[in-house]
Amino acid sequence: MSRFTQFLDIAGRPSRSDKSPFIVSAAVAFPTHDIAGIKASYTPPSTQWSSAEPAEARNQIGFVLEHATAAVVFRVQKSSPAWQDFWQEADRYHDEMARIEQRRVGFVKAGTLLRYLLFGEASARVMGDSVRLTGQPRILSQYGLGLVESSVICDSDIQGKENVEVFQWLFEQIDERPQPLLARFGIHHYVRESRLETEQSESLLYLPDYLAGLYQSCPSDLSSFAAEVADHEKVALVDSKFDVAYESIFGGTGLGRMLWPDV
Repeated sequence: MSRFTQFLDIAGRPSRSDKSPFIVSAAVAFPTHDIAGIKASYTPPSTQWSSAEPAEARNQIGFVLEHATAAVVFRVQKSSPAWQDFWQEADRYHDEMARIEQRRVGFVKAGTLLRYLLFGEASARVMGDSVRLTGQPRILSQYGLGLVESSVICDSDIQGKENVEVFQWLFEQIDERPQPLLARFGIHHYVRESRLETEQSESLLYLPDYLAGLYQSCPSDLSSFAAEVADHEKVALVDSKFDVAYESIFGGTGLGRMLWPDV
């Protein structure tokens, strides 16, 4: 069985009013059996990415390149019309659902959903790259598929008991739902645990914070370093234009069919 522990963070605000061109999620994975030793050898920075000096950025990301199994940067361009449409339709759905439920329903709001999507995308990609770089798992399931276990630790960008429960439920579904694409490659993946932490309680979360920040708001004196990191064999920089329709998530619900009868 292959076991990996992932650390994830998001740079940029999932906000309609935020003017930055990108929102970025980053994931850094390590072999789970090495985590204790990695933590013992790691020196956290004195500050988060937003206040970091270039030398600190080079040091933190250099630790990723030396010790991580794999790292992924998933960078989303927000310039497409789908970005504004997503927020508009999310407001419609949330306002109507809140009226029916007589309470706020945070997990259907655009900002919360975007965090789920960004964490999920980066987590899936870093799992795949970890297997690609380390080889097929040797312990097989009863169906002959190599078992891959992930522990997923995300920065505490998601707040509220119900929102956190949905976050954890989404990762639980990985083992419950069919995995036809992974099965084609001889793999079955499941998440042992998913949780939200702060950098103060889980210092390795500084690593995806720095990695995401480098590609969300890279200062000019680090541009050549960013290019070198993106070319490293352990790092995948994935650029994507935002193309998610809100209706594709909730259009099949009773309320969704009322709001979008043509979906």
